[in-house]
Amino acid sequence: MPKDKRKTRLNKATDDFIGFSAFAQPSSSASTATPTNAATLSPIYLGSNSEISTLFQRIGQKRNSTTKSKALQELKSYFQDTEQPKKSQVEAMSHFLHLYLTKTHYDNSPNVRYEALSCVLAAFTRLPKAFNSLVLQQQQPNQEVVGMIYCSQLDPSADVRAVSQELWKSIESNLLEKRSTDHHRGIWSYVERIATYGKPKVMHDALFAKKSEKALSELQVEELEERFERIVGTALDGFRSWVHHQQQQKTTTERQEGDTSF
Repeated sequence: MPKDKRKTRLNKATDDFIGFSAFAQPSSSASTATPTNAATLSPIYLGSNSEISTLFQRIGQKRNSTTKSKALQELKSYFQDTEQPKKSQVEAMSHFLHLYLTKTHYDNSPNVRYEALSCVLAAFTRLPKAFNSLVLQQQQPNQEVVGMIYCSQLDPSADVRAVSQELWKSIESNLLEKRSTDHHRGIWSYVERIATYGKPKVMHDALFAKKSEKALSELQVEELEERFERIVGTALDGFRSWVHHQQQQKTTTERQEGDTSF
């Protein structure tokens, strides 16, 4: 894709951006380092199911998008299986959400991003309490999972947008039932961190580079720039959507309070 066309969306996303300071919450500044995962999201699969272990290897280590997509479909079926022990499914969810936080959310393939979100939806539907414990009730970076899901509603892919919107409705319904605002910090911290990278190479070194990586080819640099522009553009669009939603809610609340004052 030509660079001038790719940058249009990112430039548009920042035209009306009013800055993070107006909406800052009390928290430490985001770092450009790769997020450090809390113990609740496991960087390794702690379960004993060999088939699930193989699926995680295909999701986390394979570069082929078809291989990853098929593995995610099989993992989704596992989460949808009500005959599976919930304890085992929670062990799988703990590692899968780690992979989502560190890998599949950023994947260049829209099909992988779609299947990953479909898998999150299946896991959340089956294990909502475990999701709350692993993500919403934890500190960052775990809470950034909800920020990723929220911002995915603005993904360039229509399929990704559709499944993330369905997933967010389920999460939001759960939050409203509990009158929780835990997700606010997750959205904020994710977008703030993405905004700190500044340049494609900085994001690449923080999130994707391997220790043994050689100099990038021209094609790899092009892919790196495309991914950077998509991730940053989607994050900023998501943040603007969130701010607009918060402003609408505030206006509605003020209007209702004004009506009851007479």
